[in-house]
Amino acid sequence: MPLRWNDDETVSADAVRLALALDHPVYDCVYLALAHRIGATVVTADRRFVAAVAPTEHGETVVTLADYAGMR
Repeated sequence: MPLRWNDDETVSADAVRLALALDHPVYDCVYLALAHRIGATVVTADRRFVAAVAPTEHGETVVTLADYAGMR
């Protein structure tokens, strides 16, 4: 999998805003903020995170590992 470095400090601010809005830990929201920034999808085994994001405008950005495996 290719790596891309992103040193844009606004991702951190976006992650904090998402964490507060979702009432979810900021470390997960860093992935969401970065995925939103680069147009990627977050694949996670954390169903709680997926459920927290699902009803938001970012709902399509996060999928469970099981759902992702089923897409392939």
